[in-house]
Amino acid sequence: MKLDTKSRKSYYDANEKLENYVRMYYREQLSNGALQLYLFGIPRLEREQSGHCRQITANYQTLGRAAFKSPTGIRKLLDELNSVLCEIVIGKPIKDGKCATVLRRYTLAELKENKRKSKIVSNKPHHATELSEILESRTFVYGDKQSCKPYWNIARTGRVISHKPNVQSDSKRDRIENLRQGLDSGYLLFDFDLKQADPSIIQHLISYRFDSDPYKKLSTITGITRAEAKHEVNKLAYCKSAVAVLKYWTPEARATFLPYAERLDTYKQLLWINGKPKGRKRRHTETMGGTRIVADRGSRVHKGQLLCWQVQGTVADIINTACIEFFKREQSEGWRLLFPEHDGVYVAGLPEQEDKLRDVIIKTAQKLGLNLSVDVKAYPVPKAQLQTKHTGIRQAS
Repeated sequence: MKLDTKSRKSYYDANEKLENYVRMYYREQLSNGALQLYLFGIPRLEREQSGHCRQITANYQTLGRAAFKSPTGIRKLLDELNSVLCEIVIGKPIKDGKCATVLRRYTLAELKENKRKSKIVSNKPHHATELSEILESRTFVYGDKQSCKPYWNIARTGRVISHKPNVQSDSKRDRIENLRQGLDSGYLLFDFDLKQADPSIIQHLISYRFDSDPYKKLSTITGITRAEAKHEVNKLAYCKSAVAVLKYWTPEARATFLPYAERLDTYKQLLWINGKPKGRKRRHTETMGGTRIVADRGSRVHKGQLLCWQVQGTVADIINTACIEFFKREQSEGWRLLFPEHDGVYVAGLPEQEDKLRDVIIKTAQKLGLNLSVDVKAYPVPKAQLQTKHTGIRQAS
C-alpha cells in the first residue's frame, strides 16, 4: 500500500508513539527476537498491506524476511506477542490451500486502557467452522484404533481436512476397510459421492451443456484414458486461458471443445472483473452458496484460480451443509456421520436409510440451483466381526 506524504507522516507519528510506549513498559517482558519482530517486521508489512495497527496476513517466511529472522523461529516469537501486544490467528499448513497467519497489533489506546479487542476478520466459511467443531468433538473407530480423533483444518475453499492422523489421505480401499471395523451388526458404511461435481457446476455457471460426458468424449477422440481426459478437461477450467491451452490439442479435440473453452474464458474474465480488490480489500470470488473466498495479500492469482475456488468452494458449501444436517438428525434417525472427504461423505446407517441420506445431499445442492447426482456405495460389517459384539457406530468417549 503506497502512502502519500501526509499519510506517511501520520503513520510514522502514530507508530513512534506506540513503539516508545512498548519499549518503556514491555521491554523486560519479551525476548529481543519478539521485540525485533514487533518493532521492525510487522510495521514493514503494515505499510505494504493495510496501515498502522491494521490486520495483515503473512506466512512464516514473509514474517521472517521482514524482521530479518529465521522462519523456523517465528512461531515461538508469535506466541510471545499473542494477546500481549498483538491479536494473532496462527495459520495451519494445508496442501493446496494454505492458511497464512493473520495478525494485528493492538493500538496505543488499547494497550493504555488495557482494553484489547478482537478485530481480526475471519474468512472461514461459517459452515466449515461449524462442521470442524462438530468433528473435533467426536471420535470414531478406524481400523485398530478404537478412538480415532483427527484435528480438522479448514482450507481456503471451505473444505474440512483431517490432520494427525490424515485419514482422508489414505487410499479409498484402506479408508473403507478401516471404517468398516466400527460398524455394528446390521449397519452399513455408506460412501456418498457427488457425481462429476466439478464439470456439472462449471457448465451451470457458464451456461454451457455438453451432450455427453466430457471426460469420455475427450477420451474417445484422443485415445487417452478417462483419468487423463479428466485432468485435461479440468485444466481448461482452471488455467489462465482455456483457448490458449487448446492450441496444444489435436485438431479434432480442439474443434470439439473450442465453444466450451471460449465460454470458459468469457466467464473467467467476468470473475476477474467482479473480484477486483477495492481500497484495502483483497481479490476475491464467491461460491454459489454465497461464501466469499479471498486471496492472500500480495499473492499472485490468475483468472482460472478464481474459478477453481468458486467451484470447489461450492462443493464445500454442499458437503459441509449436508454433513451438519446429518449430525443434527443423528439422534432421531439413528445413523452416524463419520467425516467428509473432498466431494463425498461417509455415514454409518441402516440399509433402509440410504435413500433418505442421499436425498439430504441432493436437496442441499438443489437449494443452490444445482441438479447433481449422488453415487452411493454401501459396505457391510466384515464377516470376521459378525461373531463379536461391537459398538463402533456410537461415539467413543
